[in-house]
Amino acid sequence: MKHKSIIIITIIAIIIASLISIHIYNQTMNQREGSESTYTTTTTTITPFNPYTEEVKETIANSTRIRIFSGSLYFDNLFKNHYYVFTSQGLSLYTGKNFYGIFNAMEYPGYYFKTIDLSENETNIVLIVNISSTGVLDYSYKIVFENTKTGSKLSWPLMRSTNTTIIKMDISTIGGPGKYRLYLYGWIYTGSDIVTINWQIDYRLPKK
Repeated sequence: MKHKSIIIITIIAIIIASLISIHIYNQTMNQREGSESTYTTTTTTITPFNPYTEEVKETIANSTRIRIFSGSLYFDNLFKNHYYVFTSQGLSLYTGKNFYGIFNAMEYPGYYFKTIDLSENETNIVLIVNISSTGVLDYSYKIVFENTKTGSKLSWPLMRSTNTTIIKMDISTIGGPGKYRLYLYGWIYTGSDIVTINWQIDYRLPKK
C-alpha cells in the first residue's frame, strides 16, 4: 500500500511539473509573438550570371531592415601583371603607355551589377560596402549610384585600408524614391590570370 501511494504521488508530481512547463513555454511564446523588438526574417535568392553571382538576404530587427547583397565577379583568361579597367563588359585590358593614364579609368563607363528599388520611405540610407579580391595586386574602386529616371549620380571611393566603406546617403538629392543602378568603377593590377572580386553591400532602411 505504501509503495502504491509513493507511485501515485510521483505520477501527480510529474503531471504538475509538465503543466507548469507548458504554461511557462506558452507565456514565453506569447511574449515573443507580441514583441516587435526581436524577430528576424531572412529570405535568400541566388542569381547565377557569368561573371556575376549574387545572394540576397533581408533581416528585420528592431525598427530597421538590414538588406544584404553579397556576390562575386569572376574573370579568367586575363594577362598576369597587367592593368584592367571596369567597363560595361566587365574588365578591359588597359593598353595605354602612360601609367598615370590608368586613373582615367574612373571616367570609363563602369561595370553595372545591380538595380535597387527604393520605396518612398527609403531616402536616408546607410550603406556598408565591403569588397575583397583574389588575384589582384593593386586596385582602385569606386561605387556609383545612378537614378534610372534622371541619370543623376552619387559616387564614393572605396577604402583601401580596410576594404570596408560606410556611406550615409540621402537619395533625395538625386531624384528621391525610385530605382537606382549600382556600378563598380576603377581599375585593378593583376597578379594572376584568374581574378575573383567578392563584395557585400548592407543597406539599412526603416521597417515597413
